[in-house]
Amino acid sequence: MEISLHEDMHKYMCIRLSGYLEQLMFTSISGYIGSSVGGSPQSFVMSFFKKAPNLGPGTMEALMARFGDPWASEIIDFLNREERRNSLGKLIEIRNKVAHGESYRGGQFSMATYKKLVDDLHSWVVSRMLP
Repeated sequence: MEISLHEDMHKYMCIRLSGYLEQLMFTSISGYIGSSVGGSPQSFVMSFFKKAPNLGPGTMEALMARFGDPWASEIIDFLNREERRNSLGKLIEIRNKVAHGESYRGGQFSMATYKKLVDDLHSWVVSRMLP
């Protein structure tokens, strides 16, 4: 029972952390756009960005690349350091499998690794999107 509870808590925390990451990106990008443009241009841009996508490493890179350089290259460099790319991929893989009712028993990083990843991404985003 203890192993099952541990696995269940791990899956739950992966869902919560990935959900936080999606909300972080949506709120930050929406706020950044809102403070950068207004009126009709803002309405136009926001009509294309209604929610953050499921943010695996490739999707995160593509999302940030829409802002052009230097953000496009910076996010690649960021993800390539400290196992972040693998951690993000694994976090989203677990989230997707659990959310879609699939069993998941593959290798798992520790919760501390996922939490540090999300904290580091939070700092990266805030440093670029908050004036």
